[in-house]
Amino acid sequence: MKSRPSLLFLAIFLIIIFIAFYLYLHQNKNSPPVLSSRCGLQECHGLNLTCGPNVPDVCTEIYMLGDGCRRFANCQVIAGNCQLQIDSKFTACKSCVEECQRNDANQPDIFACESKCL
Repeated sequence: MKSRPSLLFLAIFLIIIFIAFYLYLHQNKNSPPVLSSRCGLQECHGLNLTCGPNVPDVCTEIYMLGDGCRRFANCQVIAGNCQLQIDSKFTACKSCVEECQRNDANQPDIFACESKCL
C-alpha cells in the first residue's frame, strides 16, 4: 500500500518537470527578437536616413542642407524591429531641398531656398 502513494507522487513530480521543461523550450521561440536598447537615426545630418542602434552620442552644431526636413522623420520599434517612419511632409521637404540643390547649388541663397521647403 505504501508504494502506491509513492508512485503517485513520483508520477505527479515527473509530469510537473515535463511541463516546466516544455514551457522553458517554447518560451524562447515565442519571445520577440532582442533589440539593443537604442533605436534612432544613425546620421547626424542630411537627408539619407537610416535607423538602427548606432545612434551618435554627439553631433556637430553645424547646420547642413536638408537638416530642417529631419523633423518629419523618426525611428520607432515596430514588431521588434527599429524602423524609419517618415511623414509625407518629409518626402515633400526632401524633394524641395533636392530641387534647391539642382537650381541653386553654388548660390549663397541655397539655404533661403531650403527655408521655403519647411
